[in-house]
Amino acid sequence: MSESEFKCIIPFPNQDPAFSHGMEVGMIWEQLNHNAYERRAVRVENEEVLRAVVAHFGKTAKFEESGTEGWLWMDVEKFQLRPV
Repeated sequence: MSESEFKCIIPFPNQDPAFSHGMEVGMIWEQLNHNAYERRAVRVENEEVLRAVVAHFGKTAKFEESGTEGWLWMDVEKFQLRPV
C-alpha cells in the first residue's frame, strides 16, 4: 500500500495523547486477559502503567530500547517461582 493510499480506518476526534495512551493500555489488557500477548512496541510514557497491568496478570514486563524515539519494545514473561 502506498502512502497516498494510507488513511485512518476509524478516525478519533480526540487527539489528546492521554487518549491514545489509554487505547494502547486497553488493547494490551485485552490481549493479556485472553493470554494472547505478543511482543510489541509501546509508548515510553506508558511504561509504568504497563508494568502494573502486566503484574495484575501475574507476569513481568521487560522493556528495551526500540531504536525509535519515544518507543520501547515490551515483552511479557510469567513469574518464575523460586524453590523454597
